[in-house]
Order: sequence, then structure tokens, then C-alpha cells
Amino acid sequence: MISRRIPINPTHDRYPRLAAYIADAGHGGEKCLMAWCAGCLGGEDYAEGVAEVADVQDCNTRAQGAKTYHLLVSFRPEDETRLAPEVFQDIERRFAAALGYAEHQRHCGVHRDTANIHMHVAYNMIHPGTYTVHKEFRDYWIRDKLCRELEREYGLHIDNGREQLGKDRINDKAAAMEAHSGQQSFVSYAKSHAEDLQAALAGAGTWEEVHAAFARYGLEIRPRANGLIVRDRHSKNANRAAKASDVAKGFSLKKLQSRFGPFVPPLAPERFTGQDRYEAATLCRGPHRGELFQEYKRGIENRIACLQTLKEKEDATLDAIRRKWEVKRNELDRLNIAKRNRRNLIAIARKREAEEKANARLSFQEPRQEVRREIPYASWTAFLQWKTEQGNETALSMLRSHAGGAEPEREQRPPDVASLRAQFATRERNAQEAPGVSGKGKTRLLAALRMERLVAEERQRHGENTPCMFDGITCRVDGKGVVIFTIPTGGTVRDTGKTVLFSAGDATAREAAKRYAQSKWGLRIVMEENGFSLGKERARERGGR
Repeated sequence: MISRRIPINPTHDRYPRLAAYIADAGHGGEKCLMAWCAGCLGGEDYAEGVAEVADVQDCNTRAQGAKTYHLLVSFRPEDETRLAPEVFQDIERRFAAALGYAEHQRHCGVHRDTANIHMHVAYNMIHPGTYTVHKEFRDYWIRDKLCRELEREYGLHIDNGREQLGKDRINDKAAAMEAHSGQQSFVSYAKSHAEDLQAALAGAGTWEEVHAAFARYGLEIRPRANGLIVRDRHSKNANRAAKASDVAKGFSLKKLQSRFGPFVPPLAPERFTGQDRYEAATLCRGPHRGELFQEYKRGIENRIACLQTLKEKEDATLDAIRRKWEVKRNELDRLNIAKRNRRNLIAIARKREAEEKANARLSFQEPRQEVRREIPYASWTAFLQWKTEQGNETALSMLRSHAGGAEPEREQRPPDVASLRAQFATRERNAQEAPGVSGKGKTRLLAALRMERLVAEERQRHGENTPCMFDGITCRVDGKGVVIFTIPTGGTVRDTGKTVLFSAGDATAREAAKRYAQSKWGLRIVMEENGFSLGKERARERGGR
């Protein structure tokens, strides 16, 4: 059993999206053996628990980092017979207790789409009672110790831990880079020269000699925060750096200062000569393996270039459409006609612009899919799997050579909703242009279409048989023209035109209102008390266009 924390960039932290992936919602549960949630007030209702987590995370506005902890626990194939559903749940509870998340909400799932059956867990790092972030310092030691305990308790095969791997072990990020790219990571390169550097430093007497020793291998050592880092002296890439103590224990700031005194930067680094440098060399050995890697590199470069060209063409097309309709709206705004008629014409122009942009995006979907069909891999492991399926024995042997670790999952792409959005853009434009329909009638019709589109997109993402928050939703309009949606929980979402309100205290209603507001105004919305709006600045921008 091995465990790993999947790093999450704070800007990409979307708990509902991760929870849907864990439940395999987009594929009808084809790869998911079981899924459950724990620590939620809504009990075992998976979708209700997701909305509850989103509500709790939004209550913490101070956290700068990610608010979600993504844990992956992988098991050996020969252990499957010992892993009953209750065993998976007990293992998850033990990890939650060890990491300090026993009182936190989490969503869990067991996947079987790779050779190694594995469990995903999404922990809400925000405590549901105190709304503070919980983090464990050096959690990898906690997880590693717990893995060894669980292996003994359940009679699972014992895997190598961090203590057994010793000094040759590299961090998870570097290991993932090597697995996906098939190239040597910078950390591995630096560690490969650790013994030579230690031998050179044994005879050094000054910091200048230390810098010369590191420069000999294309490296430099410099201060960072309260310690030292080793980085590539020939590159400005921030990823080509590692903690000095990770390269070798003797390179820590404390140990080097005890020998050479306070840190002194190099006097003339340009005079240092080198005999080696980091070049992200392939990890493959042998002529046939080298040929495979070169084929992989050519394919990846071609795939990136083709997709980038399509993106540039799409951006140019959308920008041209945007400029064209901006000119037309300005012309309509200067017409000397009744204000009501002018506003209606501008609204129709906006709907036609949205329809044209949706159709333009749709036209680029097939070329993208064609590129992905022609080059159906985005990582080194996926390439080896693809070549193995074609009968390449060398690729098969390379896959088996590192089969002891957790097998990376195949690339997961979100469902294509471009066609669906193009259809609804046409329907919304037709509704806006409908003759003989009052303004209040058009408002209700457009609101209903907007909600219908959200339901259709949710169905396409999660599958027809998976419950979603929009099930059984009803719509009505009150005497003031406010469109009111009632959801199965009893909560409501109310569209007043300038604000989208929701029932206070209802997490599902709040999430539904957020998605509805984003479909109406875009992602840049503002939440105030129990409502979402465009915000004063964006409202002025929109009014000026």
C-alpha cells in the first residue's frame, strides 16, 4: 500500500469537480467500485454533501492556499481479495484520524481503471465548526507510518516506505514529472552528483570553492527563506531547483555555515567552468527505447503545436465576433427611437452574439478531437500504453519495469458541452426575438431556458442515472416579475433581474443560485449576504458596452 497527496493549485481548487471525478459521475460509474461521503450533516447524500462542503469553504475568506486535500491510496493487485467495502471505509477513517480530518467532510471513491486498485479521498481542509484551515506538518511521514500499520493489520503485502527507499528517493513532484515525461528530473540530476559534490567540498576551505564545485556540474547554491537551494545555473526556470538538504544532508545551511562561516555569494560566477549540466535526459536506455522516446517527443510537440494553432484561430474568431457585435450595439444605442425598443434591440443583439460565439466554439471542437484521436496520449506512460496496445514489446517491457508504483490514470477530459450550448444559444435568441410576447413573458422564458440548460449540462456531466441538485425543480413568476425556482429541498432561487437570491441556510439552493448566476453573467460574480449579482463595476462596464 502506498499513499500520495495530489497537489492542488489554489486557483484550480474546485471541490465539486473533484468529488464528481471521485464518484466517476461523468462515466456512469464505469471505473468506480464504490463511492461514499462522511462527516456531512446531510448523511449519506453524496450531492448534498458536496454542496455543504462548498458552503463551508466559502465561509473561510482568509485562506490563501488550497482548501481541499486530495489523497490517493494505491494497493497491490494481489491484495484485492482482502479489500472488502468495509475495509476501504475503515482505511479511510484511519487516514482521516491520522491526518486530523476526522471531524471534517470528505468524499471517497474506489477506482479500478488501472492495474492497481486505488482509493481517492477529497478532504475539506476547512473545519465545519470553526471555519479554520487544518494542515499537518510533514504529513508524508504520518501517511507512511500508517500504511505500514494497516498492511500488518489487514495482511497486505508490505511496500517500501520512505525509510527503506533512503537517500535515493526523490520527492513526489519530481517522480510524477519523470513518470509522465520519461525524462530525468532536476532533483534526480542533482542527487546523482551528490557524492562528487561532497568529495569536492571535503577539500574546500571557502565559499568561493563551494560555488566552484557546484558550478562544475551546472549548479549553483544560494539562500532561500531560512535555508539554501540548489538550482540550475543555466536556466531561469523556477522548477529547476531543490532544497539543498534534499540533495544531500550535508548541504544544509547550518552544516555549511559551521564549516565555511556565514554565506558569501560568488564573486565572479561567470568565470566558473563546468564539465556537465542538466539537460532533462531521457530515462530510456538502449537503441529501441531511445527510438520510442524520440517518437513520443515528436508526437507531443506536434500535438501541442496543433492544439495551440487551433486555440489561436479560435481566439481570433471570437475576438472578431466580439468586435463586430460591439460596433452593432453602439449603432443601436445611438438610434433615435423609444428607449424600450432600443433596449429590446440591444438584447436581441446580445443573444445573436452569444449564438454566433457558441457556434464558432462548436466549429473548433471536431478539429481538436481529430488531433486527440491522431495523437491519443499526453504523457509518457500513456504513450507506452498506446504502443503496447499496438503490439510493441519494448513498450510493454518498459511499462513492466516500473510496475511497482502507482499506475497513473489515463487522461480524463470533461464532457463536451459545446454542442449543447450552441443549441440553447439558438433557442435563447429565438425567445428574445419572439413576436407578440411581452417583456415579462420573455424574462420568464429566458430564465426557464437558462435553468433548462444547466439541467442538461449537469445530466451530460454526471449521467442520466445520477441524482443532481436540479432534479424536480419547478418555475413560476410572481406579480413583480421575479422568476422563482423551487428545488426539491424546499429552498428557492429567485431571479430579480439584477440579483439572484437564494434561501439562507440551504447549501443546495446556494450552489444552484451560484451556477445560475454564472450562466447568466459569467464567472465574475459577487456574493452579498444571500444573493449573487454582477457587481457595481462590472454592471457599469456592461452598461457601457
